[in-house]
Amino acid sequence: MVSCTLVWVPSSELNNLHNTLFRKQKVKYRTVRLREQSTDLFLHVENVRENRYGIYASGFFDKVLTLYNVDEGEFQVKISEPFDVQLYSKDPENPNLLGIFARRENAEDLVNSLKLKINWIIFNLDEGYEKIRSSSSFQDVKVLRFERIVDRYITTATLGGRRILHSPLVDYFSKRLRGKIYALALVFRSRWVKVYFYGHIYAPARMPSTRESFVLDLYKELKKLNIVLKESIDIFF
Repeated sequence: MVSCTLVWVPSSELNNLHNTLFRKQKVKYRTVRLREQSTDLFLHVENVRENRYGIYASGFFDKVLTLYNVDEGEFQVKISEPFDVQLYSKDPENPNLLGIFARRENAEDLVNSLKLKINWIIFNLDEGYEKIRSSSSFQDVKVLRFERIVDRYITTATLGGRRILHSPLVDYFSKRLRGKIYALALVFRSRWVKVYFYGHIYAPARMPSTRESFVLDLYKELKKLNIVLKESIDIFF
């Protein structure tokens, strides 16, 4: 299984990224109040190594989780979540590309802890849908999810089926109801992959190659279609 969020690190921030994320260390990034006490949150970088794609790091980062029980009601605790990141610095076309292998929520929290000016990768799926279905690199599109539909009764819709490419409902939701394609499921190298507009890639099946290679190759194919945008972190935070 692969769950990866892609971000673009400006060249001006690469040194800061290396000093923070690609060095074995324990770094405090925030202090919060938990149960009437000051509690420090840390970034724990435990493993750093070079590979054929660039540089890889893994470890844990602290975050605050809200829990509930009947006796105490809601309360907050500090937990540590794992992370794996790959900077594709050895790829001549994408040396600033950073892949965060984690759930989307944890990827956002990790980026937030870095306190760097990092841009989210955005896939323009509205313009990209026709390009993807026409590309020989992708064998099929099976699921489409629409959001922000202009209708008094429907705001979201998910279409699925073996022959979705031939359905008139795609044009109905995208053109008549002006829905935005939030995500789509496509086939890349005989594997089903779900691609979200906000730069997240999810593949439930086992990869035919390493996950780092699979994600980079998929990104390159989408980039060839001119549907990759780089947006400010302010969109999300």
